[in-house]
Amino acid sequence: MQGRTRKTELLIVGPKIYTDAAFRTKKVPGLSQGEVATGVGVYISMPFNQKETNVQVQASASPTSNPLQVESLALSFAAHLASQLNIAHPTFLLDCLALALVAASGNISDSATPWNIRKSLASLFKCTSNFHPRVFHISREINGIAHNLAQQVFHSDGHTQHSCFATNHSEVSCPLLHLLSNFQIQGFRIHTIHCY
Repeated sequence: MQGRTRKTELLIVGPKIYTDAAFRTKKVPGLSQGEVATGVGVYISMPFNQKETNVQVQASASPTSNPLQVESLALSFAAHLASQLNIAHPTFLLDCLALALVAASGNISDSATPWNIRKSLASLFKCTSNFHPRVFHISREINGIAHNLAQQVFHSDGHTQHSCFATNHSEVSCPLLHLLSNFQIQGFRIHTIHCY
């Protein structure tokens, strides 16, 4: 069932989008003097011609009042990325069970849904309404890449970096970086986008 814990993601077919956030609020390089933020990490794995194309995104977001709220921001950010990249039938994977259950329900008006995440959930549902997404909970160990991306934001050099190492993009400019080159979402600052 959606929202529940998957012990492995290896049996999931199609694009997989891993999200995580660093709840600690800290100075992030490149932000204004005295401004702090939280880290957001998104790792996208897409099958393509019997190969796989991967995208790693590091971003920062405004400070939040609790971990569930920052996790919901990360999931909303990932949904915007999926929409920008036109990813059909994505599976979102996150290591916050409470959020996975609420996001999988598709219902922000449920009395059990905390008010402070309803805006992020509404954004998620709006971005992915035509893409038929699924949401599952996974362990922190399986979500390691997204977790590390969120933590490494605090050690970025302050400049936005875009790079492509994908072998199937070597002959032409990277189509994924092209789609994300001017990508912006209010409340987020993108620090790195790597395609490989």
